[in-house]
Formats: sequence, structure tokens, C-alpha cells
Amino acid sequence: MGISAGQQWALSWPPMGSFSWPLTIDRSQDYPKWLAKLDRQVADSREEFIIHHRNNRNSVIPVWVAVDVLDWGGLSYLFSFAPLNVRDEVAQHFGLNAAQLKSWLRALNVARNVCAHHGRFYNRYYSLTPKLPARGRSDSLDFIAPLKDTTFAMLTLIQHLASFTLGANPRILPTALRSFPTESGMTLGSTGAREGWESLSLWHP
Repeated sequence: MGISAGQQWALSWPPMGSFSWPLTIDRSQDYPKWLAKLDRQVADSREEFIIHHRNNRNSVIPVWVAVDVLDWGGLSYLFSFAPLNVRDEVAQHFGLNAAQLKSWLRALNVARNVCAHHGRFYNRYYSLTPKLPARGRSDSLDFIAPLKDTTFAMLTLIQHLASFTLGANPRILPTALRSFPTESGMTLGSTGAREGWESLSLWHP
């Protein structure tokens, strides 16, 4: 691509001060509520980058600035609202199609909520599961195909996305998993990690 996926997304949206889209966008009935929530988050934000645009840019907040005050659910909605060609462009950056990335964002929103509420990750199964690319594209994604509803599957999605994200540290999750305290009487198998996960390419950044 000539420009990054993030730049493509930002260039395809107007600034927040003139945020409006035709009713042909996906989930258009949710758009007014989403926009009202974003307006509140921007208004309540004390982040320096928001204050800068509020004071020096007539409170016009570009989408590439506004996304930093969105929670994961809001980001998932934003992706759904984006024009299809933009969704395709962003998804392709991660080796996915738009429908697959949308399902990943929704599934990871549930995992994020588990973290936010200090829930357990072991012996947990998720009702929202990701759509995966065709077999043969990634050994790591092929590995989780039979267990898409497990915590290990969610961690694999995060590791995959991180591998395509500038500035992400792909060593954090592998290090965390390898430091799992076995003296607790539990094993990584309780997260859905089957034998052989450590040999997968995604977990050897």
C-alpha cells in the first residue's frame, strides 16, 4: 500500500466537527448513539492531544485523534460504520477481509470486558467467535480453528494483530504465557492452548 491502513481510514472520514454519514452505512440506527457517546468522551477528556485540538483547532477533532478516546466497543462500532472500501483496506493490512476483522473486533471486545471486570481467563468459553481465513494461510490461525471460543484463541488474535502493528511488542504475550505458574496446579491447557502451541510461527516473533 502507498499509505498505511490507519491513514487510509483517517483520510476517508471527515473531521469530528462535521461528522455525518448517509443512512446507507452499516448499523446506521446505532450511529447517533455512538456519536453522542463519542462527543461526551471527547468533552470529558483531559488528554493533551484533545485539549490541543479543542483550544487551537476550533474543537474539530480528526478521526485519527478521536480514536484514542474510544473504548474497544466504540472502535468496533467505528469499523462497522466505515465505508466498505475502507474496511477492506484496513482488514487487508492484517491479512484479513472486512467480515473477518469485524468478527475479531467483536470477539475481542468480550475478552476486553473480561479483563476490565477482573474475570478469569481459564476454563472460559466465549459466545462470540472470530471468522478465520482459509486454512493454509497461517499455521497459528489454523491451530485455533477447532477451539475458536477459548482464551488462547483470543490471545492468538491479539498476537496476530500485533504482528502487523507498528510499535507493538510481539514478545509480550509469548513471554507471559511461558511464565504461567505451573505450581498453581493448573496448566495452559485450561486456556485452550493445546500441546504444540509454542512451536507455531506466531509465538516465535
